Amino acid sequence: MTEQVKVRVINRGREYEYWVPAGQDLWTVLATNNWSIDDFCGGRGICGKCRVKVEGKVSEISVAEQEKLSQDEIEQGIRLACYCRIYGETTVYLNESISFVTKENLSYDKIEDIKSDDKVEILSFFIPGLDSEKPVPIYDRLNSALKDYSLKLSTENINELSLLDRAGRPLIELEALAFETREIKQIKKQIDKVYGIAMDLGTTSLFAALVDLLEGKVIGVSSKTNMQRIYGADIISRVSYCLEKSEGLEKLHQILINNINSMIEEFMERWHISPDQIYRFTAVGNPVMLHFLINLSIKGFSKAPYMGLFSQEMNWNAYNLGINANPEAELIILPQIGGFIGADTIGCLLSLEPEVPESFLLIDIGTNGEIVLGWKGEMWAASAAAGPAFEGGNITCGGRAGPGSIDKFYLDGEENLCFSFMGQGLIKNICGSAVIDLAACLLDAGYIDEKGIITTKAEERLKIFKNDKRGKEIVICDDINKVKNVPVVFNQEDIRQVQLAKSAVRTAIDVLIDKSGAEIDELEYIFLAGTFGSFLNPQNCIRIGLLPAVDLKKVKNIGNAAAKGAIRALLSSEMRNKARKIKEEINYVELALEPDFKDRFIKNLNF
Repeated sequence: MTEQVKVRVINRGREYEYWVPAGQDLWTVLATNNWSIDDFCGGRGICGKCRVKVEGKVSEISVAEQEKLSQDEIEQGIRLACYCRIYGETTVYLNESISFVTKENLSYDKIEDIKSDDKVEILSFFIPGLDSEKPVPIYDRLNSALKDYSLKLSTENINELSLLDRAGRPLIELEALAFETREIKQIKKQIDKVYGIAMDLGTTSLFAALVDLLEGKVIGVSSKTNMQRIYGADIISRVSYCLEKSEGLEKLHQILINNINSMIEEFMERWHISPDQIYRFTAVGNPVMLHFLINLSIKGFSKAPYMGLFSQEMNWNAYNLGINANPEAELIILPQIGGFIGADTIGCLLSLEPEVPESFLLIDIGTNGEIVLGWKGEMWAASAAAGPAFEGGNITCGGRAGPGSIDKFYLDGEENLCFSFMGQGLIKNICGSAVIDLAACLLDAGYIDEKGIITTKAEERLKIFKNDKRGKEIVICDDINKVKNVPVVFNQEDIRQVQLAKSAVRTAIDVLIDKSGAEIDELEYIFLAGTFGSFLNPQNCIRIGLLPAVDLKKVKNIGNAAAKGAIRALLSSEMRNKARKIKEEINYVELALEPDFKDRFIKNLNF
């Protein structure tokens, strides 16, 4: 039997105790015990963000780990959790960037009610009782009474109805749940509520909306951290994990199902509903997440031509997947466009209905950016491998938005670099939207040039560190009363990461504009979708060249448009038909096959 050793974890004055196998890496210890680690590589030893202070019997620091830490950090006992293995009693001190993951609060005001055009109704009817002399099976009597409908009843439902049936009873009064397809999915003495759930399955966060299908309105919503994060913050890391581990796909599938069921449990507690009352799901998300949902192989996403096993609309039995719902509940996965452009982009386009502009640019910026250009009744789409910089990844002091995150940068009248941050505690990182603000401010003040090089003016006006490993670093804040452990800095390599990310997105935009023959000045709108898009400053996006120069009034933040589209598809067969039509008609552009892609990309690196 493997020796078990004790690990004490201290965070915000509280102490937690765990017993773990000797030789276990600290990253796994923290991740599997629900500690939210602000890393981006899923413990693969790449990003260098899982810094923790360690005391006790642990592995010696390796050369590779030393390269990601400063000498001061090493002297303070700072280790990278993914490199550090536990061999005896150990105490771990967690900084403010690591928190315990608990249930997120439900939020009820994020999605407006959306009118249903599907006819979901409850039918009242009678069937004759069991005739002792000429007995007819109860299922046959149900079929006769509802001959204009197709029965799709579960075995549990039929067995339940059999208990109502007894010889000598003249009539049985029942209610049937009929859907727009003229399918009967439930028959009971009384049916009170009929619910559906629309889901947006994101790489970082999961969203679900509980919808009353009879009244056609949203009851409430839930959002949770995608717990697949412990196997990689981005999709490529998770694909790699599945290829490396034989049980990887099944594990990531089950984590996702568990996440979905936890949101259903919250709905059950809040609105006193039962799983048996949930009859329909719609799901949008990127192609890899949708493959994880139904447990399909993701090998096709590991190499060119980066193609999954399906892209059309898929209809599945939700109950058979392990989702806590009615045994006949259907899961409708909206169609995907192609490559890494998934059903979430289709959802975004559905959210623009019914008055879709003649000309528009829709951008969902993330690790994988999705761009759609509409021009004179046609649409073109492409995906841009932006990387994690716009989510704080690959940035020395970057991180996900939360308490302690710098969320805005601005210049005062004397070109001093100023910022605001979230919460009241210590500063821990720079969130993704603020990284764009920071780059724009540095450009405006002349602290970096158009090539992204830190200028002489910056060295004269700003505090600069000269780090042996990372070169020149602009000091954002090193006040020991405001920051935890290490100064917040922004260096030449960070600027390079921003350039790479913005060039990926902008090059995709430029290619689509050329393909379509669109005129930038004639675009009616630029829509910024997704949670991240809601926090972007359009002026700063234009300043760094992420977006083309347009009238700022044309730039619209449309929030979680993918979720809104999923709700519309849940409530409307017309919207589901529209989704299928978009899939067939949209022009998918594979950027890597464009002959001048590399030249465009290099040109767009400059600000």
